[in-house]
Amino acid sequence: MGLLEKLKLTPPPARSVQPAPAARTGKLAEVGQAWLATQGRAGERIAALKQSVTAQCAGSHPAFVKAVESSLAKLDQVLGTVDQRLAVSLAKAVKATNDGARKTELKNAKAIG
Repeated sequence: MGLLEKLKLTPPPARSVQPAPAARTGKLAEVGQAWLATQGRAGERIAALKQSVTAQCAGSHPAFVKAVESSLAKLDQVLGTVDQRLAVSLAKAVKATNDGARKTELKNAKAIG
């Protein structure tokens, strides 16, 4: 005989795992798309900046131009770290069929950022 039976209490109803509300998953999808758009804009702006700086330095001493180009290459390295993993993780959270999988994927997304 269990404790609930001894106390003459009824067990609580079983919890069913339900998917997140549509509004919440919709917001996650929007955030993923916004991240991809931001990544694209950052790439465009960095390319424009590099083009502008290169044009400004065109007539300068070759050693200076080389140093500037080396510094500009670092921007590409930084942009390379801003990838699509966050958007992919958020998309997986949206598609998750249960709360546990969704929470795991959101934890993964937080670790990326």
